[in-house]
Amino acid sequence: MLSYLKSQTLLLLSILLVGCASPMEFQSKHDHDTVVKFASRRTDNKRQGTEWAKVLESSFAQANETDLRKIEDLKALNTAEAWERIHAINQRIEKRQARVAPLMPIVTEDGYRPDLRLLPVDEMLAESRAAVIERYLVEIEKNIGLARNGQRLKARTAFDHIYFLRKKFQWKASLGKTLEDEALALGRVYVLMDMNGGYGFYSHTVENDFDFWGLSNTWRVVHRRPQPGIRYDFQAEVDVVYADVSPNRIDRSSRTVTEEIVVKREPVRDTSGNIIRYDETKETICATIEQIEARKEASLRAECRVYDLATGQKVLFDFVWASDSFSESFCTYSGDTRISATNGCRSSDFVNFPSDWQMLGNCTDDLRFSVGCLLGRVDLEE
Repeated sequence: MLSYLKSQTLLLLSILLVGCASPMEFQSKHDHDTVVKFASRRTDNKRQGTEWAKVLESSFAQANETDLRKIEDLKALNTAEAWERIHAINQRIEKRQARVAPLMPIVTEDGYRPDLRLLPVDEMLAESRAAVIERYLVEIEKNIGLARNGQRLKARTAFDHIYFLRKKFQWKASLGKTLEDEALALGRVYVLMDMNGGYGFYSHTVENDFDFWGLSNTWRVVHRRPQPGIRYDFQAEVDVVYADVSPNRIDRSSRTVTEEIVVKREPVRDTSGNIIRYDETKETICATIEQIEARKEASLRAECRVYDLATGQKVLFDFVWASDSFSESFCTYSGDTRISATNGCRSSDFVNFPSDWQMLGNCTDDLRFSVGCLLGRVDLEE
C-alpha cells in the first residue's frame, strides 16, 4: 500500500511539473510504463499534439520490446518459477495495453497516427498460465505419490500447490479437485476421542454438553465415534475428574447515615421591608445504606491422554482447567431518601445470578478450546 501511494505521489508531481518540461525531457527521466501511463492521459483523438503521441508510441514499443526479451530469456530456463515470472510480465503487458487500447486509433490535430502495436496478450497469458499449471502438476502428482507410500506430510505440500494454482492461476480443472480431495485425505491426522464425565452430576453434565465442533480443522479431524473406512492415527481420552458450581453467595455490610437538612427558610426584613437575613429550620434525617457483594464460581478439571495407535505409546498427558465467575457489587438503602448517600443505590437487593448450567456451559467452552490446543501438539511425524 505504501509503495502504491509513493508511486502515485511521484506521478502526481510529474504531472504538476510537466508544464516545465517537454515530452521528450519527461520521457528521458522516467521508466517506460510511467511515460505510457502519463502520455496516454495526455493523448486523445482531438486535442493533443503530435509530440506527446510520438512519446507514447516510442515508450509503448520499448516497454513491450523489453518485456518480450525478458520473456524469451525466462523461457530458456523452462522452470515453474520462470513461468511464474513470465505470467507476471504478461499481466504487466495486459495492464499497459489496457491503458492504450481505448484511445485507438489515435489521430493528432496535425494528422499524425502513432503506430501502437498490441501484443496478443490473451494468448500469452493462456500460455504462461498453462505452463505454470503443467509444471506444478508434475510436482503435485509426485508429492501425492510419496504420500500414498507413507510420506503423508508430502500431501500437505501438494495441497498448498493446488490452492496456489486455484487462487492465482484460476485452475478450475476437475483433476485439481480430485487431487485436492486426495491430498486432504492423505495429509490429515484422524483422532478418535473419548469424552468421559466420570462421577458426579456436574461431571456428567459436562460430558453430555461437550460439543466437538471446533476441534477439527483442515489437517486434524476429530471423531467421537469411529467412522467406516478411516484409519485413525491417535486415540484421545478426556476424563472430567472434577466439576463444581458454588452456591449463590451474598455478603452484606450496612451503615447508618445521618444528615442535617434545611426544611424551611424564612426571610427576616427590616422596618423598610428589606431582607436582612434568612432564618432556617433544620431537621436531622437518617437512612441505612447496605453494601452488597454477590458472587458465584464454577470450575472443572479434566485429564487428557493421547495414544499413538500405530505404536500404542502414550504421546501426550496433561491436565486442563476451566473456570467461570460471576460478581456484582451495589448498594441498597432504607430510610429517608433525601440523604445524599442514597444517590446511586438501588431500592431492591435482587441479584440476577446466572444458572449453574450457564456457568458450566462457559467452562465447557473453555475446556473444548484447551483440548483443541492440546491436540494441536499432536501431528504426523516422518
